[in-house]
Amino acid sequence: MARQLDGKQWRRVAQLWNEVHALSGESLEAAWQHANDRLVELVGGVSMGGYAKRRSASGDEVGSAYFSGSGCDLDERLNILRTWFAREDEADVRNDPLTVHLGARKEGCWAVPHRACMTPEQWRSAPTRRLADAMGVGDAITVMVLDFQGAELSFCIDGAMDKRFDYSDAAVLEVASQGLRPLMLRYLRALGMLAGQRPLTFEERELVRLLASDQDDDVIARQLEVSPGALERMSARVYRKLGVANRYALIRLWYGVGESPISEEVATWSHAAPEPTHLTEEALVVARVRRVLAEVLGTPQMHLGDVARRLSMSERNLQRHLRRMGASFRGLLDEVRREQTWEMLNDPSLDFGEIAERLGYEQVSSFNRAVKRWTGKTPGELRNAQLPAADKGDVAAE
Repeated sequence: MARQLDGKQWRRVAQLWNEVHALSGESLEAAWQHANDRLVELVGGVSMGGYAKRRSASGDEVGSAYFSGSGCDLDERLNILRTWFAREDEADVRNDPLTVHLGARKEGCWAVPHRACMTPEQWRSAPTRRLADAMGVGDAITVMVLDFQGAELSFCIDGAMDKRFDYSDAAVLEVASQGLRPLMLRYLRALGMLAGQRPLTFEERELVRLLASDQDDDVIARQLEVSPGALERMSARVYRKLGVANRYALIRLWYGVGESPISEEVATWSHAAPEPTHLTEEALVVARVRRVLAEVLGTPQMHLGDVARRLSMSERNLQRHLRRMGASFRGLLDEVRREQTWEMLNDPSLDFGEIAERLGYEQVSSFNRAVKRWTGKTPGELRNAQLPAADKGDVAAE
């Protein structure tokens, strides 16, 4: 899809990326809302509704779906969707051409324009058409973004009554969304949707926003009309669900400290993009390797060639980029594992065998040796030092 973009489209996508990159010091909420608004503008839409959800290994949906949007009343949108689902025959929805197109792929990122994916005759009788009528829109385009440690994002951009989306719009949204994957991953992590986390309730999400602010604990407690002790217990529960150690770690997550909210896919498509970014190609490749490793960390025996294929690069080319930055594949894998280890050790529900598996170690002993090499301590010693006595639980022996 990337090579189908013309110069004007590339400049608009690059501008969106640069704007989101400039928001890296803003809150996650600000960066996420700006990205939503600009994706709608990118294809001349009028509104957008999106959701995030988790799936089990068998593909079944688990946990709660979280909605976000731009230019619409989300409560009204959800009510329309519920009414539509209740009225439509399940088989008709399953056989709708849009449903078939969306289900044709199981990984990556892709966009499907609703009317353009079917014939005029199919559109006239499709459940998708009846939903568009209920929404008061002329057309829509759905974007699916998978491969987030069992979680996925989907958003639907609506067009005015006289708007018709095409596959050129789909190509623009696919490229733009690929560049926003790190921001999307950060969003999912803040919702507790990733592996090793537990989804937050609506009330807990509101608490996260307060804890990420510069307000003192006493002020937050008064706002919520709870005692300081109750706030401490509520906060601890949120930290455990998100896999962070404390309020400081939560703030780093919320503001993306040390992270870029964009992963410039143009690092491998640069010949097609006129003046896309101000970042060096090598730095971008290193960042993208780290992000791929973070997303597939539980995959055993992950090799350089596997990551190169995910980045649409040759193994030799990827090695060249890493060498120029003084980095190595093994070194980056070690760094990502080390970062994830601190978060997982703070979740008392995870024993060391589960942590080792999620980090991609085939044996617990390999995980123990790695932690000892990094810190000079065993996983048990680190957990005892980090967790309050009440939360240490009964962990697996080392």
